[in-house]
Amino acid sequence: MWTLFQVASLEGWATVMHNAQAAVGPEQQPVPGTNKAVALLFVATIVICSYFMLNMIIGVSIDKASIASPEFCTPFCLSFRYTRGHTCVHRRPVTCLRSSTR
Repeated sequence: MWTLFQVASLEGWATVMHNAQAAVGPEQQPVPGTNKAVALLFVATIVICSYFMLNMIIGVSIDKASIASPEFCTPFCLSFRYTRGHTCVHRRPVTCLRSSTR
């Protein structure tokens, strides 16, 4: 878990990658540059973790902006808050246009 955290947080991931590339097998001395394909695994892990971190930051930003500004909140956002038991902090109501189906 610590290794995954190091790679995801981009702190010391290069050292971890070089150690993984030098790994040969149990009870053997490391040989630098043996497993070059391991670099692809590290790059893929960094891209995926960065994508999820960016999505979390954007999601929290949009959520906080929708609470602060009623114009930013969509009718779906309001209905989601009401169905989940959250109180709406908007000062004026936002109406939802519904299509009339018969």
